[in-house]
Amino acid sequence: MLGERIRQFRNEKGLSQAQLAERLHVVRQTVSKWEKGASVPDAELLLQLARALDVPAERLLDLPPDPAGEQARAELASLRQQAERARQAGRVRGRILALTFWAMALAGLIRNPVVSVLLAAGCILAATGILWRHMELLTGVEDGPGRRTLRATVGVSAAVLAACAGFAALQAAGVLPVTEQGEKRFAAGLIIALMLFAGGSAPRMPYNRHIGLRLPWTVLDEETWNLAHRVLGAVSLPAALLYAVCAATVPDFQAVTLAAFCVWLGIPGAVSWRFFRRKTRGR
Repeated sequence: MLGERIRQFRNEKGLSQAQLAERLHVVRQTVSKWEKGASVPDAELLLQLARALDVPAERLLDLPPDPAGEQARAELASLRQQAERARQAGRVRGRILALTFWAMALAGLIRNPVVSVLLAAGCILAATGILWRHMELLTGVEDGPGRRTLRATVGVSAAVLAACAGFAALQAAGVLPVTEQGEKRFAAGLIIALMLFAGGSAPRMPYNRHIGLRLPWTVLDEETWNLAHRVLGAVSLPAALLYAVCAATVPDFQAVTLAAFCVWLGIPGAVSWRFFRRKTRGR
């Protein structure tokens, strides 16, 4: 029976006895003896034969299916797939970190302010593009509203970065002369726009380790992550309105901006930290 199955699978693969023998590093007469039932391959040759014919060894030997073995093979295949996905994600993160490093290096090394701004911004935008292309690989979010929220967040971040880089380059080149008050208004407008965008997108932000309010305790627990982003969504509009009023009335723009960020991000950070401590206290 083994000989008949060898002949059957060999014919299905379109191999002659000589071709199969060459793959197994044996002579053609050995394959002929196997098919005639005059001899049988040893254990090592049997495994090589199964690989050469592209069939499971159990099928070649006509053994009954082994559910436990099939499950183990499926689990092993899943683990291999996860390991390969992790390696790919690591390579992508490495490229993003390398581009970020080059952005900082170029900003510090190049003396020409226009060139420095444009090259540094180009590196960061390239890193953002890599994040955009590999969103599913890095975050694990494949489809649905969560994926759309992630893509919208990355897109808005890239647009804000491009706007800041263009504004800074034009100002450094003298093409767009702006007063100090104009700079403050431009910065305040971008910050208010980010706050308002976060107010709408944060509650829908799916749990991940790359985009969102990534604090040490929010990335460790999905429930804590969701709470932090619900609170961020709730405080964003009041924080934006308060910041707009203070930026227009208080002379110290830097102090107002720092205070606004502390309130905007500090409240969801503190609330989620307290929740996380209570949740994990008994563990």
